[in-house]
Amino acid sequence: MSFLYQALAASGSAGASLAPGTRSAAAATAVARTKRRPIPSPTFFFFLPKPNPLRRTEGKLQHAVSLLTQQLEESLEQKYKEGKKTAAWKDKVHSQKERVESEFAKLYNFLVEEEEELLQRLKAEERQTLKRLDRNLTQLSKQNSSLIKLVKEIKSKSQKAPAELLKDVENVLARAENVTLFEPQVVPTELKNVYNIPCLDIIQILTKFKVDVSLDPTTAHPSLLLSTDRKSVEYRGSRQLQPQDDNNTERFDTYVLVLGSESFNSGRHYWEVEVGDSPEWDLGVCRESVSRKGQRIMFSPLSGYWRLWLRKADQYKALISCPMLLPVNTRPKRVGVFLDYSEGEVSFYNVTESTHIYTYIGTFCGPLRPFFSPSRQRKGAKGAHPLLICPGPKARMSKKPLH
Repeated sequence: MSFLYQALAASGSAGASLAPGTRSAAAATAVARTKRRPIPSPTFFFFLPKPNPLRRTEGKLQHAVSLLTQQLEESLEQKYKEGKKTAAWKDKVHSQKERVESEFAKLYNFLVEEEEELLQRLKAEERQTLKRLDRNLTQLSKQNSSLIKLVKEIKSKSQKAPAELLKDVENVLARAENVTLFEPQVVPTELKNVYNIPCLDIIQILTKFKVDVSLDPTTAHPSLLLSTDRKSVEYRGSRQLQPQDDNNTERFDTYVLVLGSESFNSGRHYWEVEVGDSPEWDLGVCRESVSRKGQRIMFSPLSGYWRLWLRKADQYKALISCPMLLPVNTRPKRVGVFLDYSEGEVSFYNVTESTHIYTYIGTFCGPLRPFFSPSRQRKGAKGAHPLLICPGPKARMSKKPLH
């Protein structure tokens, strides 16, 4: 504003000799010039505190602690995960170790039994042949004794005086001429039986326990179709029950399966099932007393089922408390089921590759029966395949249950 006053003062003194109109114009011009000049802005001063090295260091330390704490948490989490992975790996190895030991123990026991049986058969054949050979030796020994005695008698006669020599000589000569040599019975010394030493082929060994299994039509779910020889079963879709079936307490009305006619409460039994290229099926054994009606239950040993099942063409599972995915490298076309009642074992085998799949170990109470559940694909659809029970030994074929 001082510039404005100076301008006005200058204009006033300068315009004293000017006319009134001229002075006002000069003043206006001075004011306009003054407005065009920039007015300087005020200057502000800020005073910053002096840097504190201690606080800065403390901040860096706190940041480092925070970062390390976060890294420690991540490391602990990783250690926990690795610990779980380690425990799972040890469990898997332990499970495989038990499986290998169990199967080799089974093979060992089978081989010991096979050895005992072969040695007993060999010993029996040895006894029979030796008995016949000994009989020949006994007869030949008697004959030799008689001949030696006769030879001595003739020699003794020939050394006597003529009078004694002629006495009874005809009788002695007749005896010598009438001697008939014993003809030993021909005894073959070739072994009658072939004593093959079994190789480590578990399927070959299990075949010794093979039984003939057939399907029980009275237990079959209404959607299942059984062959006339009761050896195969396939899914044909739902159908209405016949009036006479309403009171059939043996038939399954919830689970799509059928039982085998045979029941087992002791011993060892083995059968094979042709599964082909079916993408799904269920096989195993169950208690004869399982419920055939009502609500669904979990197919586990606790409820009376020991089963192996296939889903989605490559997911083989077993169930104890929860489903367990089984490693099966080669898809079996035929599955073997082995029941050792006294040992409490149900084992499943890939007959195609002669390999073990899985074994349930426990205890059994009451009779057990085979069960079968085929693919739910309708006949003619892709993946539809019946379950076919392979024939057992003719010697064991019977309509009566096997025990």
